[in-house]
Amino acid sequence: MTNISNKNKKIRFQPKGKNAHESKDNLIGLINNKLLPLPWLFWPKEGRLIMGLIAFWSIAGIFILGSASWWVANREMGDGAYYIKRQIVWLAASWSIFFLAININLKKMA
Repeated sequence: MTNISNKNKKIRFQPKGKNAHESKDNLIGLINNKLLPLPWLFWPKEGRLIMGLIAFWSIAGIFILGSASWWVANREMGDGAYYIKRQIVWLAASWSIFFLAININLKKMA
C-alpha cells in the first residue's frame, strides 16, 4: 500500500491482484490455521528449532537415501526409486502422526 501526501490530503493506493507478499501470507495462514495448533510466531524457539530440524533431516534423508540406494534398487528391483518411494510413504505416515500429536489437547484427555 502506498501513501501519497499532497498538503493535508492522504490518498491510499491499493494494488490489485495477488503479489508475492499476499501469496506468502496465504501460505503462512494455511500453516498457522490448519496444521499448527498455535501460530508459528507463538511457538517457543526450541519448538521452532525442533520442527525445523525434523523437516530438514527428513528432506535431507530422502536425498541421501536416493544417492546411496539408486544403483542397488535399479539392479535388484528394476526401479531406481523403489526405496525412495517406500521411504516417502513412511515419511508421510510419520509426519501425519507428528501433526496429530501436536494438535491433541492434553487438557481434554485428563
